[in-house]
Amino acid sequence: MYQEIKRCAIYTRKSNSEGLDQSYTSIDDQLATCRLMIQAKHHMGWQEIPEIYSDPGVSGGSLDRPGLQKLLEHIRQRKVDIVVIYKLDRLTRSFFDFPTLAKLFETYEVGFFSVTESFDTSTAAGRLSLHTILMVSEYHREDAKERVLHKIAASKKLGMWMGGNPPLGYDIVDRKLIVNLNEAKIIREIFTRLIQLGSVTQLCLELNRKGYRTKAFISKAGNAIGGVHFTRTSLYKLLRNPIYVGRIRHRDAQYPGQHEAILEVELWDAAQEITSGRCKTKIIEHTTPSLLKGLLYGPDDRLMTPSHTKRRGKRYRYYVTHTAQKISRKTCPVKTVRAGEIEGIIIDQLKTVFQQPEILIRTWEALREEKTDLTKKDVAEGLQSIESLWGHLYHTEQARLIQLFVEKIQLFEDGISIRLRPNGITNLVSEIRAAHDDRRKKSA
Repeated sequence: MYQEIKRCAIYTRKSNSEGLDQSYTSIDDQLATCRLMIQAKHHMGWQEIPEIYSDPGVSGGSLDRPGLQKLLEHIRQRKVDIVVIYKLDRLTRSFFDFPTLAKLFETYEVGFFSVTESFDTSTAAGRLSLHTILMVSEYHREDAKERVLHKIAASKKLGMWMGGNPPLGYDIVDRKLIVNLNEAKIIREIFTRLIQLGSVTQLCLELNRKGYRTKAFISKAGNAIGGVHFTRTSLYKLLRNPIYVGRIRHRDAQYPGQHEAILEVELWDAAQEITSGRCKTKIIEHTTPSLLKGLLYGPDDRLMTPSHTKRRGKRYRYYVTHTAQKISRKTCPVKTVRAGEIEGIIIDQLKTVFQQPEILIRTWEALREEKTDLTKKDVAEGLQSIESLWGHLYHTEQARLIQLFVEKIQLFEDGISIRLRPNGITNLVSEIRAAHDDRRKKSA
């Protein structure tokens, strides 16, 4: 009778290097015990993998172990069916790492067997034990998370700095905010100039022109962070940070901080009067979808954002470039475009594309391979019906069809570039044809 082979990988580990120089170590004992178990289950198709997966003298408090990582990589390559261990704590001593390993085993359909604890996920009882452990682990994880959040909230109420990227004007010393005298002068200049200029955009341009940069620091991982040009977004974040008047913010509340303030309250309040009235435009509501949202790019090759303004109760839609929105309108050759105009131009361009004979041929050839129920006449009618059918579609449906057909639209000072999706025409014709048939049935 054929017995399915189960490839068994033995993993061994010892927490410290004590005794590893002896002729017979605990690693050898673990290996021998696991091999005996595999031999005992040989009738079930268990066979040992000759590969060695071992971490002698390595703590189980982390998954960053050479032998374990080698085993996990072979699991991902589907070279292992069962992991055999002497005891569960050989695999990990971390209560929070165990669910990660269990999820990986489950994803790649790998069982694991603990010799001394009779823990076997190839059985129903073993799987039940696994799920119980995972549930308890999830409870402890959520409980720990709640305790951490409570500690953060309590510490901030006491005015303590609770970490994160250091703000311009301060350095982090022994987990405390200490005023950086040189940067503090820049902070005072930034707030003073904002009051004089009355414009965050002009302030942003001036700071970059003078060579000022965002806070530069080295992360815990050793990476250089910051030290780049200001954008309006980063500048607004700085200008609205109450840390400069000696306060610590937690959600919507502010508490007196344990650090030294850089600004006087009067200067801070005056700056807030300016920044609080900055949003003269809003992101367009979902009630009127923008046809080109996610498709339209400016000369800076960044996505343009749909926005609108209201004048005398009437809303005017438009798209604004990333450069104009984040840095300055003066630095972008195409600042904004009226939504109705650009959408109309794109639709007219697409209608022209649909009339081209080569488009009909390419679409028919693609559909002939995938959708044999559509004839060449169906394709031709589908393309030709777009112009007459378009005006009868809801705005959301028009937006969906354009997303289906167009991959990217980019504006330049002297023109527009439209990139179509490879299978866009095929998909669009199928949609249009279905809508055309539905409309014809309703009118019959």
